[in-house]
Amino acid sequence: MAQTNLFENYEILIDVSLLYKVKRSRVESDLDIFATQPISTIPDLNIANNLLPFDKCKKLFIDIETTGLNPDFDRIVMIGVWDGINPPVIFTDEDESRILEEFSRYMNDKAGYILIGHNLIEFDIPFIMKRYHNNMMCSEIHINIGKNIKKVFKRKLNRYIEIKPVYIHGMNILDTMYACMSYDRTANILDNYKLKDSVINLGLRKSRRTELSHDEIQKAWNNKNIEIIKEYLIYDLEDTKLLSDFLHPIIYYQQMVVQNISLQDLALSGDGWKWELILENYYGPQYKPQRDNKIEYEGGLVVHNKGLYCNVGKLDVSSLYPSIMMAYRICSRKDVYQYSLQVLKYLTNERLRLKQLAKQGNKEAEQKQGALKALINSAYGFLGSEYYMFNDYKSASKVTEYGRLILQHMMDKIESLGGVIIEADTDGIFYQHPNIRYIFDEVQKSLPVGINIELEYDDVYAIYVPKKKNYIIFKTEDEYIVKGSIFKGKNICRLQKEFPIEYIKKYLCSPKYALGYYHSVKRQVIDYIMPIDMLKIKRRINKNDKVLLQFGKLDDVVEYYTVSGGYIGQSGKYDIKTYVKMIDEIRCEIDKVIFATIPYRVV
Repeated sequence: MAQTNLFENYEILIDVSLLYKVKRSRVESDLDIFATQPISTIPDLNIANNLLPFDKCKKLFIDIETTGLNPDFDRIVMIGVWDGINPPVIFTDEDESRILEEFSRYMNDKAGYILIGHNLIEFDIPFIMKRYHNNMMCSEIHINIGKNIKKVFKRKLNRYIEIKPVYIHGMNILDTMYACMSYDRTANILDNYKLKDSVINLGLRKSRRTELSHDEIQKAWNNKNIEIIKEYLIYDLEDTKLLSDFLHPIIYYQQMVVQNISLQDLALSGDGWKWELILENYYGPQYKPQRDNKIEYEGGLVVHNKGLYCNVGKLDVSSLYPSIMMAYRICSRKDVYQYSLQVLKYLTNERLRLKQLAKQGNKEAEQKQGALKALINSAYGFLGSEYYMFNDYKSASKVTEYGRLILQHMMDKIESLGGVIIEADTDGIFYQHPNIRYIFDEVQKSLPVGINIELEYDDVYAIYVPKKKNYIIFKTEDEYIVKGSIFKGKNICRLQKEFPIEYIKKYLCSPKYALGYYHSVKRQVIDYIMPIDMLKIKRRINKNDKVLLQFGKLDDVVEYYTVSGGYIGQSGKYDIKTYVKMIDEIRCEIDKVIFATIPYRVV
């Protein structure tokens, strides 16, 4: 990309006089951020690590195909099991009882395996159990439904959902659907948690594969088209393995520190509960401190300056809070022996060792350091939660207070060196400067002993930031990273997703190129040559989508767009006014953001 003057005159749709610079308020505190204590004086822990490498664990991937979702009326037509190495084992028969009998016999000697499936806990296993019952059969597989309800956060609903774990004697169980939920809580990149969509969103499969609805499975079964069902089932097994290989090592290797818990319970547990269990293991079952009542306290500092910036770096401060806890000796007052700080020290040092091995191509070391990073970054969270015995709101408040002061110190340092703060929070600081690494080195040297940062991005050509936690990072002309709901919402079409990216790419070369692109796209819409696929929205019908029920039934995936006349439909000419207005609004919003950019200044 060639450099461009971001404020080169050209046809605009906004009033430039409305531009202003956001002023940042100062953090007031009596705390001294340089009054740290040497982390080396925290006692060392000797934690045994006898875990078998995840790649060496015996695994069975499982999936079932049924004629519907109700085990009282629908049946199993096929069960697939795969060890990830040899060809999958497929059980199918016109007589369902034979499928169940052969499956039970196959599973009888699989003690020590990890059973892995997608929605295995809530669908596959309960469905199989019910079909054994309805066929008046006794399974040789000893399955128990857990009594303790687990709560898993579902970002798409913005709330916790309750599930009951399922246990099979002699086996561990992992469900990739809940692993997707856990991963997406921070990543926020999944459109939904369905198997086929998740592997696409994560880039584990480049293109879509054979997909069958329950009606299509029923039709294929009735027509004795077994091969298409088998093909679909094998794809499901492959996708389950792809998700497991990507998501489960982070959970599996947390067993190095979070002990005396089944792998399934670990996978379904929140990060705060894991730290609670760590401390329970050290103090023993007799020590039961009282939970603190919930109190409100000030959280992290957040700074956001929207705009389009070139020459951008990002300082990773995601481990800021655990570093603060160790450097200033902050932990729960109920953790009288400060075991949490000792564990944090071990995790931090061990992760540094593993990162060095990972740089040499050690895959297991890379997986382990990822697991430890997740635990390290969640050490603060349980202090400020009302659900845990070892919570301590005063300690949590002190951590965030130090965090605000240190973040302010870092931003002051960046600005004193001529940098521009783009966005800053407890995840990191995006900043603009012609010498990214120089800023990183100078900021690190200025920080208190024990507070360390990492340079996450040092090769970003430009970043477009329209609102907090939403941005497009342009690493090269063809490589970019998109983050945030305004670019990836489920109710937007391809045109809404792709136009901003292409418009900004052109703008970075020249505003005139962006203007030409805008007129070109607009002309395509007006001349009815814009491909319909660019305008379609794809959604699964839920119970609240009354308008979409005209196109299908509940849980169907449908495509629609705005047709001539201004209403949604599935055929006919699109509505020109709707899509011209859409393009104008997107471009107008981008221009507002661009002209809100804080100019870079030389100090």
